[in-house]
Amino acid sequence: MKPALLALLFTGGAWAQALPVVPFRLDPEQVLRSLRDRRPVMSESECGALALSGCRSEEPTRIRGISLRWVQLDTDEQLEAILVLTGEAEDSHIAYVFDRQAQWNLIGSFECRRHRCELDRMVRVQQLTKDAPPLLFCYRDRGGSGTVNWYNESFHLRAGRLWPSFQVITYEYMPFRGPYSLVRRVRASDDRLVIHTIREQPPGTKPQHSCEVLRWDAERFTYRPVAAEQAKYCDSRNGQPLADKSFPAVLSLLR
Repeated sequence: MKPALLALLFTGGAWAQALPVVPFRLDPEQVLRSLRDRRPVMSESECGALALSGCRSEEPTRIRGISLRWVQLDTDEQLEAILVLTGEAEDSHIAYVFDRQAQWNLIGSFECRRHRCELDRMVRVQQLTKDAPPLLFCYRDRGGSGTVNWYNESFHLRAGRLWPSFQVITYEYMPFRGPYSLVRRVRASDDRLVIHTIREQPPGTKPQHSCEVLRWDAERFTYRPVAAEQAKYCDSRNGQPLADKSFPAVLSLLR
């Protein structure tokens, strides 16, 4: 497999699993007031779905920076809600996504350690290309034992549920057994993504560049490689994107 093909993990399609859906009696604004002011009181099932120690606590200081933002993730008139907060006991920023069907539902929750990302940037809604729907991006960290593996995972809203679309591995560092580092930058044109991979092996040596072109697949709800268009968007001489064919798409959710 070419190094560039590691840039995206394609998770869309019929085999992808949607995030769990939990019905809520309270609407998102009531959930915010319940967490901030303890009125109205959430049910046991609603508190359990949030998995937040401060939900039932009488110490409001265990929850900080709580706010609500309204976003458009699909084509209907009803906006979706994202509730973000900092859980003191969890030492994390947390985002909860709500969607209204016959009632309000919690359709996703995302957590990021406070030292890894900023509260107001831990999730992002972004339409990368004109033919793709708005996608919800969140930060993930799969590193451990001296390795680093940071990536952004995206989801699309369909039939009242959040479904995985794809993951962009933005930084990878392996200090053991053939050490290397990888940085990936996402660029976009009107209807194509261009993934620029910069690899140093070992770290600190002359970087190697590779470039991959992708298009939105409306049937699989993900971006797929378009090898035939490589020469249109990538410089075959040095492996870097052609500067006048695509532009940076800001995906960084980290500090």
